[in-house]
Amino acid sequence: IDEKVGFVIEPRQLVLGNIREITGVDSKHVGRLEGKSSLARIGLIIHVTGGFLDPGNRIRLTLEMVNLSPLPIRIYAGMKIAQLAFEEISSNCERPYGSDSLGSKYKGDMTVQASKIWMNF
Repeated sequence: IDEKVGFVIEPRQLVLGNIREITGVDSKHVGRLEGKSSLARIGLIIHVTGGFLDPGNRIRLTLEMVNLSPLPIRIYAGMKIAQLAFEEISSNCERPYGSDSLGSKYKGDMTVQASKIWMNF
C-alpha cells in the first residue's frame, strides 16, 4: 500500500492483507485478533472469522477485511486497524498448530495465502 495514497476497499468487497509484525505464541498461549471498534462503526470488518492465533504458530497474520458500508473506505499502511489479545491456557497444548496429526494448512505463513479449504477433502 502506498503510504500516502492508501488503499480503497469498495462496498461489499473482500480484501486479504497481512499485518506488518510477525506474531507467534508457544504451546501454552493463544492469541485473538480483534478489529478496532471505530472502524466497525463505519462498516469495516477486519477479520471475518480467522482471528485465532493457535498455540505453537508463528506467522504474519492475514486479515480478511470486508467493507459492509455503502461507501468506499480508505485504509493506510501503518494505520491501527486491529488489536491482539493473548491468553494463557491451563496446560500445554498437546497438539500445537503444525502437528502432523492436524494437517495445519497455514503454519508459518508470512504472506497472504488464498483459501486452502480444498485440502480438507
